Amino acid sequence: MNEGKTLVFNEKTIEEWGEAYDYNRELGKTKLKPEIKIPEKDLNNSHLEDLYTIVLWIVGVFLLVGFTTFLVYHLKFGTQSRKSVEIPEEDTIYGVDFEALIAQMEKEGNYMQCIRLKYLSVLKALHDSYRIVWEPYKTPTQYVYELKNTDFKSLTNLFMKVRYGGYAATSMMYDEAKRLSDLVLKGGRR
Repeated sequence: MNEGKTLVFNEKTIEEWGEAYDYNRELGKTKLKPEIKIPEKDLNNSHLEDLYTIVLWIVGVFLLVGFTTFLVYHLKFGTQSRKSVEIPEEDTIYGVDFEALIAQMEKEGNYMQCIRLKYLSVLKALHDSYRIVWEPYKTPTQYVYELKNTDFKSLTNLFMKVRYGGYAATSMMYDEAKRLSDLVLKGGRR
C-alpha cells in the first residue's frame, strides 16, 4: 500500500491534531509569539491622566498668551521708552541740536555720525560767522574753495572719506575731526 510513496502519514493522528496544529513546530522552524496581554486601565488612573492633560493645556495656553503679550509690548512700547535723538538724514544745518546729537552718537560709539555731525556743525558756525555761504546744493569741495583754509580742507577730506568713501570711522578719526574743527573755528591755517 505504501510502496513507491515517499510520504507516509497517519490519517488518524492528523484528525486528532485538528486544524490548529502547527506543522512548522514539528519541522523545527517554530516561531513562538508571546501572547501580550494589555491590562485594562484602572478607572482612577484614567481620570488622573485626563486631569493632567487638561492642566498642561491650560498652562500652555497661559504661557503662549503671556509670551505673545510680552513680545507685543516690547516691540511696540519698548523702543519708545528709550530716549533717542533723531538724526537728520540729509545734510542740513538748520534746526539741528548738534551738541546733543554728537553726545548721543559718542555714547553709542557711532563715529561715522560723529564725524558727519561735527562737519555739519562747523559748516553752520562758518555760515553764522559769514565766512561761507551755506546752500543745500553745494558740495563739500565748493566750501573748500570758498574758505581756502588748509585745516578745513583736511576736515572736508576726512568727512568725505567717511561719508561717501566707504571708510569705517574710528575713534582716532573722530579725534582728528574734533582737532581740525577747533582749528578751523579759531581761524586755522590759510
